[in-house]
Amino acid sequence: MWGKGKTCEAPGGFMYYRRSGAGPGLVLLHGLGGGSGYWEVLVRALLGIRTCLAPDLLGFGQSARPDLAYTSEAHVAALRAVIADAALAPPFDLIGHSAGGVLAIDLARALPGQVRSLALICAPYPKAAATTPRQLWPRRAAPPGSPLARRAQRRMAIASWLWRRLVTVYPPRGYPRAAVWNYLSYCLWAYLDTASRVLNGRDMARDTAALRELPVLLLYGTQDRQVPPSAAHQYQALFPRSMVRYLPAGHQLLIERHTSAAVVVAIREWLDRPGE
Repeated sequence: MWGKGKTCEAPGGFMYYRRSGAGPGLVLLHGLGGGSGYWEVLVRALLGIRTCLAPDLLGFGQSARPDLAYTSEAHVAALRAVIADAALAPPFDLIGHSAGGVLAIDLARALPGQVRSLALICAPYPKAAATTPRQLWPRRAAPPGSPLARRAQRRMAIASWLWRRLVTVYPPRGYPRAAVWNYLSYCLWAYLDTASRVLNGRDMARDTAALRELPVLLLYGTQDRQVPPSAAHQYQALFPRSMVRYLPAGHQLLIERHTSAAVVVAIREWLDRPGE
């Protein structure tokens, strides 16, 4: 379905992405701990009607894992390089899952006039108070390059390799294999630093001011234990043209067997809405 992925040069290091389909552009941003394979179910449903572009975020999947500050600006700069390399013509739609939804907002803000609509799937609402990885995870977050960080990353690499071997021998039942394959495939510091910098110390009213006229779909699971469904109401207050949909699912509602079809239908209806 996907075909072979491609890499391109970007600020901070190379970026891996997958591009498939035909039609208006659609950029798909995964959350923390995921990868481009997370979108397998949706891309399969949109083949022939959408050009889907799904990158591995900087520090995740098969993209570079540089020792840098994983700020929104760093991620957005890398994503802009991917869009340019893939020659994705604007206007296009943006969909982000979890922290990828927050990055979708930041990317839309950096590309005025190029984004047709946003869809945020279980996106957390960032906190106003700033924090650091050491404050959030005092036992796990060590400065990149330090002996503790190198040891933690070696353990993560081993865990990722074992996980992929397990998935190969025992294919997952009820979950897309590509999405499960991406699990644990990330740089630990990228995960921790992105979580602390992208999801904290934010003034979202300011950060979304230029996007208030953008149509936004807010899709949340009522059984989500990671991101409270109430985050949808916080975003709805910022986007006058938003629509909220709730599904009886957890945080991974797109790849949960009993709700994935409903998520695909909701997204297709959103992308095909009249007047757009």
